[in-house]
Amino acid sequence: MRILLLIFTLIASTSSAGTPVLSFSTQDKEGIRWLILEATALDNIYGVDLILDYDTAALEVVDLDSGKSGIQIQSGSLFGTSAFEVSNSVDTRKHSIRLALSLLNPAPAVSGSGILATIAFKNTKPGIVQVKQLEFGTKEGRLISAELPQPVLVEPARSAATTSGKVSIPALAIPDYSASGRDNNLIYILGGVFAFLLLINIVFFMYWRQKVKRPAV
Repeated sequence: MRILLLIFTLIASTSSAGTPVLSFSTQDKEGIRWLILEATALDNIYGVDLILDYDTAALEVVDLDSGKSGIQIQSGSLFGTSAFEVSNSVDTRKHSIRLALSLLNPAPAVSGSGILATIAFKNTKPGIVQVKQLEFGTKEGRLISAELPQPVLVEPARSAATTSGKVSIPALAIPDYSASGRDNNLIYILGGVFAFLLLINIVFFMYWRQKVKRPAV
């Protein structure tokens, strides 16, 4: 019985990726300080709602999509190009940045890791950015809270600004993580198959042992 409980525990562990984690990193390029948000440990995620608080007295968010009204940040490659932008806005009065994304049927859910968003700042003094709210959602509508990073201090850029004034997103800020989700799912599938086969072998062994112990008539 203890062995069976161990096998069931193993099967359950292969189907869970744990709590999603959000982390910050920064880059300095062309007079802009780039804040990059990466999400890891994702399992079958279909959408996200992110709200950041930032110090408007120190930080100015650079618009990354002049074709739309208002100030836009850059959504990352995590959900791919098929994601629907529910919200992408910067509210200087409320000191907040909001990004809400959702996949649409029949797009597959996302697992693994990837860049959630990239934000461009112009600032002459350091300013704080912190996560106010972060919720991921599944295709079934279940909300999943994430492990949040500590507030980050965004330092002024030291690099020289471009003469053209145009902003180009750093290449490292938008890597392709499309394979990571497939690899992650493959690990879970193989783990589940292994646990199932092991369970069959143990059940067969227990049946064989009982048969051997049965006295001959």
